[in-house]
Amino acid sequence: MRLESSIERGAVARALNTLGLMLVKMSPDGSTGWPDRLAILPRGRVVWFEFKRPGEDATLKQKYVHAQLRALGHEVHVVTDADTVLRILKEKLK
Repeated sequence: MRLESSIERGAVARALNTLGLMLVKMSPDGSTGWPDRLAILPRGRVVWFEFKRPGEDATLKQKYVHAQLRALGHEVHVVTDADTVLRILKEKLK
């Protein structure tokens, strides 16, 4: 089974090489629970991504932070592969 970090690295590389987008590594003030990456899109839009291995789920703290972000109108996705990240980003760029 692939490690979460390798899934994340693959998605970051493909987003940059295919779409010209950067997925910024997140760790505000060193606290835990934040999504792994923030995709910064044109026109001031952002999308948050939490990377997990297939079959894994976000922790309770991550779910809490995700809920807080969604309550503020942010989009948060828990993903297990780079293809899903690219599909979501391509849809947002339309």
